[in-house]
Amino acid sequence: MKEVGKRIVVITGAGISTDSGIPDYRSPGRPPHKPMTHSAFMAHHHNRQRYWTRSMLGYPVLNSAQPNLSHHLLAKGEQDGLISSIITQNVDGLHQQAGSTNVEELHGSIHQVVCMSCGDVTQRADFQHRLAAMNPWLVPFVKTSLLSPPPSPDKTPLLSPPPSPDGPWQRRRRENRLENRTQHSSPSSPSPAPLPPGSSHAESTSDLAIRPDGDAAVQGGQLDYHLTCLPRCLQCGGSVLKPHVVMFGGTLLPEVRERSAVACQEADGLLVIGTSLAVWSAFRLVKLHPGTPVCIVNAGDTRADELCNHPDHNITKIEGRASDVLWAALGEPDAAAQHAHG
Repeated sequence: MKEVGKRIVVITGAGISTDSGIPDYRSPGRPPHKPMTHSAFMAHHHNRQRYWTRSMLGYPVLNSAQPNLSHHLLAKGEQDGLISSIITQNVDGLHQQAGSTNVEELHGSIHQVVCMSCGDVTQRADFQHRLAAMNPWLVPFVKTSLLSPPPSPDKTPLLSPPPSPDGPWQRRRRENRLENRTQHSSPSSPSPAPLPPGSSHAESTSDLAIRPDGDAAVQGGQLDYHLTCLPRCLQCGGSVLKPHVVMFGGTLLPEVRERSAVACQEADGLLVIGTSLAVWSAFRLVKLHPGTPVCIVNAGDTRADELCNHPDHNITKIEGRASDVLWAALGEPDAAAQHAHG
């Protein structure tokens, strides 16, 4: 890295956050999983009930996750002038939490919620409070599950409403309860749009597993997400609030696509870490700049493997864990990173 130049752009994927307790989608041996798509989320209220029910159970894990050694090493690389920017496919915000300042989030942030009517963006933690206030029957599942580790001292607990009992979200709570009753009882309500394969309306609660987007896969006792009341937008009253991320089948924001392409075009080299590059939004950044030196660090196959021996590309592949390779490339981390490694 030190020989390539000072404009190293790092592209990261879910594999860099696995040491923080957040699983990835495509590690060797991991069972296949098809997340809810953008079109399914937007298609019907029942699909959104399913998503937000499972997200309410799983989000505390993402919120409590801490940066690992790899995040700290990359932040140190930026501070030392070796890394110009990070382009991440992850939505967990751990790069920024580790101290990296020039981070482009290709797929958005799981810590934000956007109204699909007016575009208002709010914090996911506030939305969690509203979900808990409107669905107290769900709170015990979160509190008693392994998905609710003790909150970090600098983070607000996400299992109860804000201290103040008054506010516009309380009025929205009553409105949403009425809306949900009407939707459940109305004989003219359309049938739910198809859910991803393997899904059902009644989910289980005894065995819980987390996915990279905070979705909680639940198995065991029945959890009927038809009962879940969903908050409305506090600005316009819109009924469709979505995590501020690019769901599967969605499209990147044009400005994000442009900034990431320009950064890679101007880079002296690309360092690709913890991603199979299966998603086009990241693979295109490697493929569209054949003259740029690229080093891929990943435990498993990647979409770019076939380009490693291509005469038009300058790609090197290192099979291994991100933290091991970064430790060798970037040297000793600071005290905080050493603590994270220990």
